[in-house]
Amino acid sequence: MRVRTRETIVVVLVIWSLVVAAFMLLNRALDLEVFFVLALLGLLVLVELTDTSTVQPGPVRRVKYVVAAGVLVFGWIVANKVLEILAR
Repeated sequence: MRVRTRETIVVVLVIWSLVVAAFMLLNRALDLEVFFVLALLGLLVLVELTDTSTVQPGPVRRVKYVVAAGVLVFGWIVANKVLEILAR
């Protein structure tokens, strides 16, 4: 039986994002940066779980580009937070 990697990654990431959003709403702490970091964390976990050492399906290879862009945005968020702290 063939595993549909692309659909699985998308469904699990959407469920993870909805769970994160629900907890943020329940906590009344809506912050887009925190949501982005938690969604990126979920994506990184998914990529590690679906990545194999020998064969990489096309969707997994393409998701790595999204992960790289997410890491760059994460670095930008961290740099802004550090500058915000130093400006005080």
